[in-house]
Amino acid sequence: MLYASHTTWESKQHFEDWTKSEAFRQAHKGAGGTKDLYLGPPNLEIFESVLELA
Repeated sequence: MLYASHTTWESKQHFEDWTKSEAFRQAHKGAGGTKDLYLGPPNLEIFESVLELA
């Protein structure tokens, strides 16, 4: 089974800064509580897109 989420960031640096923030720590503080339900740790995949403005 694959779980996916999608977010849009102004830049990769903005995303990386968020992962080091207190808001990130608070949002993920209970993340290890269900690790025995999964086969392994999550794998982050990052995709960049190009938007064309008309």
